[in-house]
Parts: sequence; structure tokens; C-alpha cells
Amino acid sequence: MTTPETQGEGGEAPGLVPPSPEDARILRDGFLSSGYEEESLVREYGTAEPPFTGDLRFPRMLECARAPGPLGILARWFLLGLPVSGGEAGKVLRPGVVERLVRCGMLAAEGEELRPRVAVGAVGRTLVVSDPSPACAAEFREDQVRGLNPSARRLLDLTIRRPVASTLDLGTGCGVQAFLAAGHSERVTATDVNPRATTLAALGARLNGIENMECLTGDRFEPVRGRRFSLILSNPPFILSPVRRNTFSDNGRELDSFCRDLVREIPAHLEEGGFAQMILEWVSVGGEDWRDRIRPWFEGSGCDVWALKGYTREAWQYTVTRMLEASQAGTRAPGVMYDEWMDYYRSRNVTAVHGGALVLRRRSGRNWTWFEELEADVTGPCGEAILRRFRTRDLLESLPSDEALLDLVLRPAGELRIEQDLVCREGEWTRGALRLRQEAGLRRTVGTEPDVVRFLTELDGRTSLGDLARATAERFGAAPEEVAAEMARVARTLLERGFLEASREPPGRSP
Repeated sequence: MTTPETQGEGGEAPGLVPPSPEDARILRDGFLSSGYEEESLVREYGTAEPPFTGDLRFPRMLECARAPGPLGILARWFLLGLPVSGGEAGKVLRPGVVERLVRCGMLAAEGEELRPRVAVGAVGRTLVVSDPSPACAAEFREDQVRGLNPSARRLLDLTIRRPVASTLDLGTGCGVQAFLAAGHSERVTATDVNPRATTLAALGARLNGIENMECLTGDRFEPVRGRRFSLILSNPPFILSPVRRNTFSDNGRELDSFCRDLVREIPAHLEEGGFAQMILEWVSVGGEDWRDRIRPWFEGSGCDVWALKGYTREAWQYTVTRMLEASQAGTRAPGVMYDEWMDYYRSRNVTAVHGGALVLRRRSGRNWTWFEELEADVTGPCGEAILRRFRTRDLLESLPSDEALLDLVLRPAGELRIEQDLVCREGEWTRGALRLRQEAGLRRTVGTEPDVVRFLTELDGRTSLGDLARATAERFGAAPEEVAAEMARVARTLLERGFLEASREPPGRSP
């Protein structure tokens, strides 16, 4: 594993060094044996991440952390950012843990007390090292390295976790994307323009026993110029700020041009068949459609593109949201920030800000682009669902007409639920609309009808759509061509929205 230099001026983290493999093993065992992992932390403290300024959970978390035992000691240090007596800690933590935390720079001595120099969060049993949150830090640093935030969690859920030869985590920050990608990649490269980030990511990698990961410091693709990867992940500094104040969130570029240029650079670094997944924000100028803004970014890319819009906010709404985050970080007077941001947007005729994700796949031949709006936030791993959607889109793009759908074998995709409300008005109960809902992943919901429900229940993954249409027409005495056309129309809609998956042959038959 390649690690960056940790000494010097600027954004480095002097005194923080990855522990030796043996020291890392002892530290890791010390954390995990104490229950310092996501499930236990959430159960005891309500979160597995350090709190922010003004977090009303802090007093309760502090009360819980005063309980005797090793988890309370570690939580006071690395969740709440509080000093603990070295003598007290040494009595309850495993032998060798305290001195090794000091040796690698995670703790610093202040008289008889030991004060944390980093925060440690958890994703499952993976430990994530970052700077202390502003609620715990003495000052807010411009080069602060954030721990797990909502956009990072979203990318973790969206990531396609098939085995690959090489993964690039572009703008790694605390390194969490790279840590989890190391489990399904032969090698992982984590890059960041902030040397403090690559230092902490290298420390976290060693702490988690990850040896197939390298950390490189540099801007965008510069550290990996000329290299290609099977998977590229990026949660870049996408916030649309008038100025650059924080390395982890602001890029200092005009509007969404940073993300635009990043998207245009990605294809040159993807292997054939490789995927890139990115969280981003972009604007609408003069009321333009959200699709029209980003459509030119993909032209001539040599990639199939699935663009997912998760939210849209008017310029003032977006500004208020970012103001709230800034106040949580203890920075900027709200009135000054609001005027600064709104002047910036008005002068550029920005009417809305959109947020979402892009999935690109490098592929020779005629490429497709698909735009979709998410109805709910993603929940849980979606990688397999995304791969199914790409296979389905490939299949639909290859068909000459909807009539060709009749040759396909269809089955429900993932776990689906059919819901219907009973509504009482003036003492009379009536049936409400039917809804078809995905239970996990992208969680799409569509209104449906009894005939569609019946259609879904007959899709057994063995019978072609054409055979099903003919049997249905015969059963109801309907015109076969009309039944086939309607079934093909419904099938295309449900395939496009991810409720069905298709194959050209039923299971067990040779292609």
C-alpha cells in the first residue's frame, strides 16, 4: 500500500502516520472487541458518526459515553472528541491499545489527559478516520476531512459491487468508498487534491487491514494520468458555492463546470465495459429542463449513461439548505451568506439546482442515454438493481419494435409490493388506487390497474410474452393482436422503470 508523506507545511497532517500492520491489528481488535462498530454505536448513541454543532443528541450521547467500559472510553475520544485520562483508559482498554493510539498520532498527550486528534466513525465493521467534526474541533479547518456524510452514504448504496480488477476512488476524502471497494477489487487507487485527506485515508486503510489500496495526492485525474480502471467512484466537491471555503465541499469553479469537466474526463480513464458512478449537483439557467443542462456533457463520450435526478430546489431553497449546513459547521453569518449566494445565482439567471447521480459505462458501438427521476431516496445496496437496469436498457435498445417484446420471457425484478387503500367517505368504504412499489433499492412506485396486477402474477419467467398474450386473448375471447399490443406496451413501461427483467430464453434452454 502506497501512503503519502505526512510531514510538511500546508494541508498535511503532521504526526499522523499509518500504524504498522501489527499495531493496526491490535488497534482494530481493540475497537471491534469493544463494540465500536456501526450497529452497536447506533444502538447506544443513535449514530455512528461524530455530531455536528447544535446537535441536540450531544447531551444524551455524553451521558451514554460516561458509562464504564471500553466502548464509552473510545466514544468519548473518537465520537465526541473529548479528553480522557490516560490512566482511566489504560485500566479498561486492551493492553497496548493506548500507547499505539498515541504512537500513530490518533491521540495526543495533554498533561495526564489524552485528547483525540481524529474522529472515528463506522460503516458496518469498517472504521472511518476523519477530522473531528466542528462540534468537537477547536477550530474549523479549510482542509478539514469530513467523515461519512449523506452523499457518501448515497454513493455507497449505489455502488456496483461486482468483482473488478481495478477501482479508482476520485476525491477520496476519508477513504470510505475505497475501503468498501477493496473488498471486491484486486487493487484500489484513492486520490485527493487535499494531502490531509490522503494521509487520513491511508491511516484508515491500514487500521482496517486493507493492503490492496494506494493513496495518491493530486488534482482530479492528474495522479493517474494514462491509467484506466474497471470502476470509478466519485463523491466530488460539488456544492455550487460562489467561493471556495472548504476543500471537501467547494471547488471554486463557475456554477457546475467542475462536475461537467469531470464527467468529460471520466471516459478516458475507463476500461471497455467499465462503470463510473458519481454524485453531483447541477443548475438550470433561465428555466431550462434539467436534462438539457447535462445532456451535452455526454455527447461523444463513448459511454452509455443513466442520469438519475434525486431532487430539485429553487435557488433560494438551495441557499437556505446550505446555510443550515454552514451554521452546523459553525461558519459564516447567515445573512451575509444568503446575500452572497443569491447575488451569485441572480447574476447568472440560475432558477433551480438539481442533485442526483450519474452511472456511465464505457462501451464501443452506438451508445444510449437514459434520464430518470427518483421518487424516493435510495435505501440499501442498489448495485445489482443498477446492473439489471443496464441489461434491460441494452435489450430494449436492441429491439426493432415493441412487437419484438413478444419473444421475450419476463419476470418481476427484485421484491415488489402491490398496495391498495380503502377510503371511507360519509360512512361508505371505497377502494382507492392500486400502487406497484419496489420494496428496496431505488424504491420506484407507479399507479397501476387490476388488469396489470393480473398480468404481473402471470409472468413466471418461463413463458414468452407472446404465448401469454395468445392464451389471454383465447381465455377472454379478445382480439389477439390487440391483447399483444397492450401487453407489449405495459411490459415496456415496467421494464423501463425497473419493475421487470427480461431474457430472450427461459431458464434451462440453450440460447
